Amino acid sequence: MEYFEVSYVGMSQFSQHEVYERHRHIRRGSSRGKSIGIFIKRIIGWILMQIVKLIKWFKSSRSKEELFKRVFKFVFISGSLFAGFIFVWLLFIYLTLPNVDEVGALFAAESTVITDRHGEELYRIHGDEDRTFVPLSYISDFAKQATIAIEDERFYERGCFDPRAFTRAVIRNLIGGFGSQGGSTITQQFAKNAIIGSRKKRVTRKLKEYMLSCKLEDKYSKDEVLELYLNRIPYGHNAHGIEQASKIYFAKSSSGLTLAEASVLAALPQLPSYLNPYGKHVRTTLSEGGKDRMIRGKIKSSRDIKDEDFWLGLAGENFDLETGEPLGPDAGTGNVLYIGGRTDQVLRNMQDQGFISNEDRESALFDLQNIAFKRARENIRAPHFVLFVREEIKKMLAGQFDEGFLERGGLKVITTLDYNLQEIAESIVTEIGDLNIDLYGAYNAALLAMDPWKGEVLAYVGNRDYWDEENDGNVDIIRAPRQPGSSFKPFSYAASFLNGFNPATVLYDVPTKIGEDEPENFDSKFFGPMTIRDALGASRNIPAAKSYFMAGREDSIVNLAADMGIPTVRDRRDELSEARGSEYKYGWPLSLGAAEIPLFELAQGYSTFAREGKALDPTYLLRIEDRHGNILYEATEEKEERDVLDPRVSYMITSILSDESARPEEYWRQQLSIPGYETAAKTGTSNKCSKRDNKEIEDGHGRCLESAPDNTWTIGYTPFLVAGAWGGNASGGTLFAKASGLNTASPIWRRFMIAAHKKINKEGVSVNDDGKFSFEIPDELESAQISKLSGKLASKCTPVEYRKADIFMKGEAPKEFDTACVESEIDKLTGLIASDECPQEAREQGSFFDPKSIMPTRWHTWEKDVQNWAKDVSAGTGSSYWIETQNEDGEISKKFRGTGAFLPLPLPLFPDDKCTLDITPGRLIKPSVRIKFPSNNGLAALPSFIPKIDYTVGHQVRDVRYELDGRLVSFAASGSNLMPRIRISRRMDTSGSHTLKVTLTDSYYNTASHAVKFRFEEGENTSRNNRR
Repeated sequence: MEYFEVSYVGMSQFSQHEVYERHRHIRRGSSRGKSIGIFIKRIIGWILMQIVKLIKWFKSSRSKEELFKRVFKFVFISGSLFAGFIFVWLLFIYLTLPNVDEVGALFAAESTVITDRHGEELYRIHGDEDRTFVPLSYISDFAKQATIAIEDERFYERGCFDPRAFTRAVIRNLIGGFGSQGGSTITQQFAKNAIIGSRKKRVTRKLKEYMLSCKLEDKYSKDEVLELYLNRIPYGHNAHGIEQASKIYFAKSSSGLTLAEASVLAALPQLPSYLNPYGKHVRTTLSEGGKDRMIRGKIKSSRDIKDEDFWLGLAGENFDLETGEPLGPDAGTGNVLYIGGRTDQVLRNMQDQGFISNEDRESALFDLQNIAFKRARENIRAPHFVLFVREEIKKMLAGQFDEGFLERGGLKVITTLDYNLQEIAESIVTEIGDLNIDLYGAYNAALLAMDPWKGEVLAYVGNRDYWDEENDGNVDIIRAPRQPGSSFKPFSYAASFLNGFNPATVLYDVPTKIGEDEPENFDSKFFGPMTIRDALGASRNIPAAKSYFMAGREDSIVNLAADMGIPTVRDRRDELSEARGSEYKYGWPLSLGAAEIPLFELAQGYSTFAREGKALDPTYLLRIEDRHGNILYEATEEKEERDVLDPRVSYMITSILSDESARPEEYWRQQLSIPGYETAAKTGTSNKCSKRDNKEIEDGHGRCLESAPDNTWTIGYTPFLVAGAWGGNASGGTLFAKASGLNTASPIWRRFMIAAHKKINKEGVSVNDDGKFSFEIPDELESAQISKLSGKLASKCTPVEYRKADIFMKGEAPKEFDTACVESEIDKLTGLIASDECPQEAREQGSFFDPKSIMPTRWHTWEKDVQNWAKDVSAGTGSSYWIETQNEDGEISKKFRGTGAFLPLPLPLFPDDKCTLDITPGRLIKPSVRIKFPSNNGLAALPSFIPKIDYTVGHQVRDVRYELDGRLVSFAASGSNLMPRIRISRRMDTSGSHTLKVTLTDSYYNTASHAVKFRFEEGENTSRNNRR
């Protein structure tokens, strides 16, 4: 293979700078240069025409002296006027120059800065200019040298005007056309950029550049001018100034720039958009014509390259001379041609001007061949929060200021965010969110924390990773409506409490029909009678569905939720109604969390509970100041509260959510509690249908055959802080079947709450008897010990384990004793209520369960379901153990729930009927029994003997009891040996006479007895007789 020495374009035939300038002219300004040329030709033609006319005029018959006077007068007057105009014009330009006495005047556009509550910078809002000013001493020497080498090599030697550069530019513009090359110095370039938003003609602008550059160099030293230039010049990608450019392109400060990196930044200012490191001109590329010429062998060295053969890049590239393909850094030394880029010229100039050696240049070129530009993350903290704040500020300032004021106004926005808590939240969301991907298929997570008393947002993590484009990390989950699942239940119960119900109200968690629907619990089990306290604490669905009706149905719940800070529930319903053209209703699933709600509003609603029923609009801004420190907005200390919920009802919900004993398992109690604090918390899990049949029903979808979780929540509060955590997929995809609010979201919530409470001020909150910071109990509440079976006062009948104290509004505690536990005398044989017809000896006193649904006359179907459940569970069979299912073909079948789906009844079920003899035939036949051995006044052997009895029964023997001297010595049940051996204790006094009594009980509890007196006699004869 023929070898061509790697060479730089233009090093023999023309300079790299010329390549760049010609490329610039051809690619960007050729049409403009052509039109300007035509205009100049027309001007010259007009001047020549006037000269011809003037010559003809001189040849006229008039006096030449008169003509000379007239011409002189005309020229003098015109010249004076023109000179005066030029003087006034130049004076006006000079007087309107920016004030160079204050550097700030040269930086008119300033970024708006968003900070946390402590002044920690979170984000800079900017328009076309984002700038961070740094002193010259801070900037890398390579960056300073590279800039001087490519932009103004005589920077430290020339005055404010460089005649040499100006002359060179004039000559090249005359040869190559206007725009071929500029003659601006670094000072002039800075001056040009300091004329903000200039739309003046080119001549005017140039004059301003010259004047302003002379004023600058008269006022400032060369180093100061260079410092201004490097902090002002645009580097593309909204980066103004070398510090911002360094952070954007290399993720480092300008003090740490390498030679290669410095050459890149020095190459950008002339064409920052075209040479954008994220664009398509990162490296020099061949045009289609150039590639074709290279393949055909027309290009064999740099001397063969024409302007139209390539597109100049930021860095150079190696090309295969046979294929014209770029080879990258591993090109080798074969049949390769290297075509340089803009950075090559920067490095060549630096070497020519003595800033670097040839070895330095070669090393930097090698680095440039291997350099990779990765799109830097925007320098933004708490991204979802600050972007939300930015949009809210725009709305707030709309109509008050000009468009773009936020980007250029230099505002300082102090938010409520606490970046210390934000960092804790982000770390925990990232760590546990990463684990949730593998454990539960949850690729996204979010967390929001607020001060419940001030309504201030303290931490706001809108997603696990804002930069994760693949998994929709930029979606702000905190603002996105999602189904909250069981975390919405407290609002439904609160609405029911306003209707007179209370935490002790008993609802039955049993199979229940609501119209054609039959709600299910998340674990497919049924717990029977439950107080609302236990039902909400254990997150049971059946009682929650009933609370929908107890609350007064949909409007009552929707309006209360909206008042408490969750307007989306009502707004979304209204939108759906309008879209459908008919009224849309959530129905009873609303109480189970069917309405979509953003986490931001859900946290607001829980804050209202924490704030004792007073709603408060959330606050995310503390203050906005303009560049001069004037306050444009300031949050008031005394915020307007709205009484939206009875504080007693609010505390009832808080009491339930903070009651660890109401949580069904130890893991629940642990995950929803913060050590040292009373903690009110609730989880939630919504489900999404993952498989449907192909038969459409009313809503246009097939019947759901399988579902899976899609949103998991945990939200709760202490006296100091309210926080909500979410886990799921921003795309709306389902999670693994085992995912829930308890295992997916609560670890995030708990870890954050524990860490955050170590940072917050705990003054002004009392500690309870357990040493925990506690919630304040409002007045007008009272306590009473109730039965968890009926919600009424506990009685002597109520089992101890079903007695518990609960709270009520003052004067509304129950006055009636437990009606679910009934004491009654029953017939032991039949289990029915005892009557005079059945034998007295078969009666016994006991406690029984008499279940009754709440308000049975109003919700009679609930009462029917309760009675069916009680009978089925009591009997161990029945319809409650079965559930209908439908397969894909629409066939309905019954699935056995299993007895494990039901807890046993708390007590034996109270019988409905009384005992009658007709259901126990033969019961009046009395049994008889007679003792055959030992005989009356007979003998029995020691140490043991076997009694002999004769007996008769009408049905069968239930048991036989043997008593010796009034002490039970043996018992024989039906099916066993009814005449067992009786062993005599050695401690018994065997002397004298003894009484043996036998009592036989038949299956109807009828009894018969017989007794004999006998003596013990030791000896062989006695034993022998006993054995007969």
